Amino acid sequence: MSRMQSVVRRPHRLIAGAVAAATLGSIGLVAVEPAANAANPTGSIVEMFTEAGAPTYDPANRINGSGFWGHEGPNHDQGTYISSDLSAGEAAWLAKWEGVSDSSSFAVAFVPKSADGSAERPVVTAGESIGDAYDYFTVDGNNGMGGWTGSANPALDQVMVVSTLAEHEAWVADGGPAQIASSDDLVMHDALRPGVPVSAHPRGKSILNRWAAGQEMSLVFVQIDGTQGGLPIVHRGADGRAVAAWFNFTTQVDPEVGDAGHAGVATSGGYLITSALEAPDLSLGTTWSGTTATVTATLKGTGGATLTDATGTVQFSAKPKNNPTGSFTPVGSPVPVTASGTASYDVTGLVPGDAQQFQAVYTPDTAGATKYTAATSNNRTVTSSKAVLAVTGTLKAGYKQTLTAAITPIGATGTVTFFDGTTALGSAPVSASTGKAVATLALKVGARSLSATFAPSSAGYNAATSATVARTIAKATPTVTAVRTPTTVRKGVRAKLVITVKATGLVPTGTVTVTWDPATGATKILKGTLRAGKVTITLPAAVKGRTVVKVKYSGSSTVATASKALPAYTVR
Repeated sequence: MSRMQSVVRRPHRLIAGAVAAATLGSIGLVAVEPAANAANPTGSIVEMFTEAGAPTYDPANRINGSGFWGHEGPNHDQGTYISSDLSAGEAAWLAKWEGVSDSSSFAVAFVPKSADGSAERPVVTAGESIGDAYDYFTVDGNNGMGGWTGSANPALDQVMVVSTLAEHEAWVADGGPAQIASSDDLVMHDALRPGVPVSAHPRGKSILNRWAAGQEMSLVFVQIDGTQGGLPIVHRGADGRAVAAWFNFTTQVDPEVGDAGHAGVATSGGYLITSALEAPDLSLGTTWSGTTATVTATLKGTGGATLTDATGTVQFSAKPKNNPTGSFTPVGSPVPVTASGTASYDVTGLVPGDAQQFQAVYTPDTAGATKYTAATSNNRTVTSSKAVLAVTGTLKAGYKQTLTAAITPIGATGTVTFFDGTTALGSAPVSASTGKAVATLALKVGARSLSATFAPSSAGYNAATSATVARTIAKATPTVTAVRTPTTVRKGVRAKLVITVKATGLVPTGTVTVTWDPATGATKILKGTLRAGKVTITLPAAVKGRTVVKVKYSGSSTVATASKALPAYTVR
């Protein structure tokens, strides 16, 4: 490859522009497996990169991050070289292409970056020119790839002309006049026509202002089958597409180009190599402390390790609360990424049941941009936990009641403790699939003030307490039976009553009172204490005439009172 032409620097004027063309035969390149690393886009035949000054063909010397076409280096005085790895030799590199025996079979094109490489390797027909196949191309040094650098003449400071097919054809029709552009304004002039007028038919524009800043582009190194009419003919590969290698870049302003009246004219004079950059994985997580949720963005590399050198800022955005179909709008100021590769934003004002979606965008700073691209996170919904208590079952002693706490968001795991006032009744785990915690227990008789408190098992969720549910548990309803023996009573016989008190789910306790009211004589009151729900009471000796017997159960703390009148018996 020919050495870079001498570049000089004048005060307040950037000087560059002549093309130093060379063939690949003098540089020798090595193939890199397509898509084997972030620097080689999927589908690219080999890995290509830029170097500053004299090329070394060593990937270690590639330009990572930002560069300036034809104006590389800290003093803006070095050329830009398209390069690749020479370590395996030229033959190994050429073998990656289709039937290429020497390095003169290549040209350079430019296209807006495509995600799948379809723009960089378009479908072509036999004999199709580079202008037909690609949006932009250059014929400056098209017999292989060399370096773009400057000369001592500021009037030649166009570095490289990038053309469209329409521009090229109009220029050819105009006689193909020699044209130049000054670094003052980058306007094309016909160099050999009287007065050096502004070109009526420029063959293109300088690469320094070919595109607006911020455009995502690809520089395509494309295999050709010679030229026709001054334009390279794109080689049609076995799959019907162009055979090409490329790298991606984003256009940037070169602030040193342009005079006082044309500041910022070099809208694409700078470039940011994006195919050589790693796209971080930006994930969002949530932790709670009290009523404050902290959304944390974590930057990770392709291997899953947290990136500690991805410097820059993270801008958090949020949708309106409880409106998942709304639009994201920025919240707060950009947050600097910490040395641990994270940035955080505190969320307040969410009441139980509120949900809000968040997103984050990482923007690398100057140092971070040498290694990483911008990144957008997943959407993260932050939900303030809510507990809703339901009480089902028969509200009566002797029965069990079911307390069900429904916890949102579903997926929030932890434990629910059920309370009656301030007394804990029991606990149950929250199901991750249903979001429910269930406890079945027997509530005490009386007015109950029930609630459920959720304690999350991780900091990803916050605690919650349900509203109070008031319920009254009634006493059980008993049934009283009494069996008299003997069934036929004679005068003077002391009959016995076997009294049984039953209630669903309980064994009643307490006392039973028997009223013995004979036809003659005093009424007797007899009492007995239930044991296992039964008591036997011996009646007084029978007297002649009709006797009435009544039984009353006094009840207990869980069973209501009950009375029973027995059939009267008559002694003759």
